[in-house]
Amino acid sequence: MVGGNILCREGIDLELTCPVQGLPTPKITWLRGDKKVGAGGRLKLGILKEESSGNYSCVATNIAGEARKTTKLNVKSKLVGKRSVKTIPYSVVLR
Repeated sequence: MVGGNILCREGIDLELTCPVQGLPTPKITWLRGDKKVGAGGRLKLGILKEESSGNYSCVATNIAGEARKTTKLNVKSKLVGKRSVKTIPYSVVLR
């Protein structure tokens, strides 16, 4: 799933992944809104709380340019049914 919306409950251990391809190999930066929150192919958010909700972006850059994918994470204290997400794969290709 690339981009989009994620709805999950508190207590989920969430890690976002961002596999990229490019020459030269892109540098990966993670943003929450406009604030840098990580670097590299994975962003471990840990055990989620409602405060974890927000927009998370994987930004891949190299001399050819920049590619960005954003996911809106919405964490709720209670959900009806059994919805949970543990890993969100990203695929970003710079050419």
